[in-house]
Amino acid sequence: ALAQGAAAACGRKSCQPAKAARSGREHTPMDVAAQDDEPSGIATGWWFNVLRSVLVFANVQVVAMETNHGCTAFECTIEERLPWYVFDHLFTVLFLADLVIAVASLGPFRYFRGDPLEDKMGLNVLNTLDFVVVILRAVDVWILTSIGIDTGIKLVSLLR
Repeated sequence: ALAQGAAAACGRKSCQPAKAARSGREHTPMDVAAQDDEPSGIATGWWFNVLRSVLVFANVQVVAMETNHGCTAFECTIEERLPWYVFDHLFTVLFLADLVIAVASLGPFRYFRGDPLEDKMGLNVLNTLDFVVVILRAVDVWILTSIGIDTGIKLVSLLR
């Protein structure tokens, strides 16, 4: 009766008690509230992390091939450098899309602040570092390289 009264006070359908499949006990509104705090969305799925890992691995392979078989940015013609430019822009767009999906899925607060119990500093260091690396790569590929400044920031994106 107490759980039903709390559910009625809650006013949401998800707060109503339901039988738990494994435990056989009823969920209380507090259980539902605890579940609402858990991150959900596309960015928390294992397949998203697998795709992210494949993307990073492919970037490492392309940078390695460019280092071994490419020419430096300012010692070759545009025709010789064009395939590497295409890869630079492609990976930058894909990294930005990955970042946008992760931030949109978790929400900016959860993405940057993380879980208050796990991230004692009040900041999710890995997500914040990933954000900085991707933004620096975009600045390097789309702004600095186009005005003739070779920074090598692209190599930092290998840390993802």
